[in-house]
Amino acid sequence: MTEARAAILGRLRERLGRPAAPPERLRAMRAEVDGRLADPPVHPLPARGRVAGEATVALFLRMAAEAKAETARIASAAELPEQVAPLVRENRGNEGLLATADPLLDGLPWEEAGIALRHGRADEGTRASIAVAAAGIAETGSLLLVATPESPMSVHLLADLHVVLLPVSRLFGTMEEALAALRREVPGLPSAAMFVTGPSRTADIEQQMQLGAHGPKQLRIYVSEGE
Repeated sequence: MTEARAAILGRLRERLGRPAAPPERLRAMRAEVDGRLADPPVHPLPARGRVAGEATVALFLRMAAEAKAETARIASAAELPEQVAPLVRENRGNEGLLATADPLLDGLPWEEAGIALRHGRADEGTRASIAVAAAGIAETGSLLLVATPESPMSVHLLADLHVVLLPVSRLFGTMEEALAALRREVPGLPSAAMFVTGPSRTADIEQQMQLGAHGPKQLRIYVSEGE
């Protein structure tokens, strides 16, 4: 804790008439929090998400479609360039396809499909982007997307078209299972994480649904059998 923060909290305690906790109590509280973070309790899981195998994939595809996401199944990531090329052209992606730096995307035959793959941060002029999901949640058809140095959050938010690769191995029935897997894969958790369910939308104006208000207006998810 910084000195400034300690001073602020100290003044608040003084105003409330609460004495500062003794050092041994603070150590016990910290140990309790660290223990809970290291081994979170398991809560009851929603019945809809208690699925396995092919039923998990089927539920994810159905729920994602209900959220207006476009979905397709592919045998492996190697099929992506050919699948994605028409979408990039339709979105006037003349500047190429902005991608996160990920082993599942690097090395694919993008040039053969006529796509110039590039990396970096997205801006308001970015037409199309592609990333790999940290996880998929079948019960809601949602994607778990995280920010890392190789995967800036802007890549997920600013393009008109956002393409996401979701390996079946990263597909879970419930949000709780997906978060548990993320904790195992990313010690300390990433700097930011968000759940995305379908394309961006709003009905703030006259209750008329508009896509693309606060993010991509087209979300295309490829569920891959292999990595």
